Amino acid sequence: MNRNQAGFPWVPKALLALASGCLGGAGVGCVAALAGSVMPITWRAAAGVLFAIVLIPVGFVPSLRMPEIGKETSQRLLDAGPVWWPILNGGLLGVAVTTRLAFPLWYVAPLVSFMLGDWPLGLLIGALYGAARLTTIVGLAWRTRADAPGLVCDFALGQRKLADRACRAMLLLAALFILGTVGP
Repeated sequence: MNRNQAGFPWVPKALLALASGCLGGAGVGCVAALAGSVMPITWRAAAGVLFAIVLIPVGFVPSLRMPEIGKETSQRLLDAGPVWWPILNGGLLGVAVTTRLAFPLWYVAPLVSFMLGDWPLGLLIGALYGAARLTTIVGLAWRTRADAPGLVCDFALGQRKLADRACRAMLLLAALFILGTVGP
């Protein structure tokens, strides 16, 4: 088998990755919500306020980074073949804690799931989180009609500064919303 799956259309791989990313994100959201559901609402609110206070400086100072593993998904996943590679890769991207997180805004989804403490909502939030993470890649691939992932990555990296600013602004809004809703 060709390691980079040449000849296997990218659309089915992209859809498998997207579905797998939704499932991975849904799993994280569900676990976060279940963890929140066993805690008193006052503890969840306190955790949200503390996290929001940490997020505000991260939103203002671009050099501040949230903790992350900081690595890409393994290239060895390509050896799994044209069906299992997108499933494994998408799942890892949907879970997110095992890969590089491009923007600190991604920390908000599990936090909100935890604060709500409602597993169906956590499942939904996590699935949307996984979908958002992978839809960007699939959308760029569709837009550029590129079978070569390098073209998609080059385009995405060219938009990095704009995307970083937009995500930091959304991070600040999320932090202020949490503080305004829960209160200090």
